[in-house]
Amino acid sequence: MGRTVLFFGSFNPIHLGHVAMARYLLDGGLADEAWLVISPQNPFKKSSELAPEERRLAMARLAAGEGTVVCDVEFSMPRPSYTIDTLRRLRAEHPDREFAILIGSDNLAQLGSWREGGKLLAECDFLLYPREGWPLPSVLPSPRMTALADAPLWPYSSTAVRQALREGGGEQMVTPEVMAYIKRYNLYGAASHEVAALLAEGRALYRAGELDGALNCFIRVRALDPDHREAGEFVEQISEIFEFRYKDIYNP
Repeated sequence: MGRTVLFFGSFNPIHLGHVAMARYLLDGGLADEAWLVISPQNPFKKSSELAPEERRLAMARLAAGEGTVVCDVEFSMPRPSYTIDTLRRLRAEHPDREFAILIGSDNLAQLGSWREGGKLLAECDFLLYPREGWPLPSVLPSPRMTALADAPLWPYSSTAVRQALREGGGEQMVTPEVMAYIKRYNLYGAASHEVAALLAEGRALYRAGELDGALNCFIRVRALDPDHREAGEFVEQISEIFEFRYKDIYNP
């Protein structure tokens, strides 16, 4: 069995940079398989910042390309997730696989605070990729670590993606399938701008007596936010008007 590179992360959400990195590993012969290991709870991140774990897992599966495996092993492990424990579990379950760990240069300074970080560095191969603002070091902390100087450098993080989504953007940062999923479940406030625009249009059409158009707007709001009370009330009200009209026309 060939080498499997583990790409750990919250993937909150998975973006095109993650996808490009997995593709780089596979196309460059650095990995036979790239596993995206979804962390339900990273010990260095507040759980309140995270979208529900099943949503992040679903988005990763939507974005993963050929040769990329989405791994949910940490979903059945104690929380928060520690890399050393996950690696031991995967080695026990897949004794025929050779595992390596991919980390960004921004995480290098934190390695000393990882659980059994020294053991990890001594017992496992690491691949280090550059992150903007965090240049690759000239001296690596372990002979088992390889710096990927030619790895793709993307100019944003998941934090930047979430901010763009809240501001009504982000389409260029995630796959179309992931964007559709984010809007469907209103993750990260991505649908708030679209909902507001549809509500304003629907109200204006309602006041102008253009009930067909208004109804379409409010139905679209409900598709983005199934619990939206105002849109639900408008849908019910307009439907009653149509029902009365049809009854009056066909039953004079």
